Amino acid sequence: GMFDYVEGATRLQKYGFLLSMKIKELERVGFYNDWEASNFGPFSKQLAIDVTKSVTTGIVKTYHIKNMYDFYVDRFALSDGKEVVKIFSELHPSIFNKMKEILMPYQTKTLQALLQDVYYQYPQFTNASKIKAEIGKKIYESDSYLSTMYDEPDI
Repeated sequence: GMFDYVEGATRLQKYGFLLSMKIKELERVGFYNDWEASNFGPFSKQLAIDVTKSVTTGIVKTYHIKNMYDFYVDRFALSDGKEVVKIFSELHPSIFNKMKEILMPYQTKTLQALLQDVYYQYPQFTNASKIKAEIGKKIYESDSYLSTMYDEPDI
């Protein structure tokens, strides 16, 4: 299904960011609102903490895999989290459908394309970015290039 896995911590962060910017009702259900301009664009410390917690408690499993670009990334897969998603989708069907609509196209796009979109649409979150200059030029698809385990190196 749609949210079976997400490839890489950086992608996960940008997904969360796009959802919080584009779906205002998420504020009401207590979604992340601590976005800050960080090394690789918008970043939420709380999301990073929750991902780590979810991995520790087994809601999310990580697999260190080699992606199609020959880089190693952490793939985040919902294990017990599938139940959480199901409950959320039943409680908030319209929000859930909007989430799918926003994220669906990105599941097949490169990280580069996702970052380009985020940087272009929300330039106010790119002022601290270490990779801003490369976004348009350099093709990279590596979470090892971008980040450490579940968060960014300077945190």
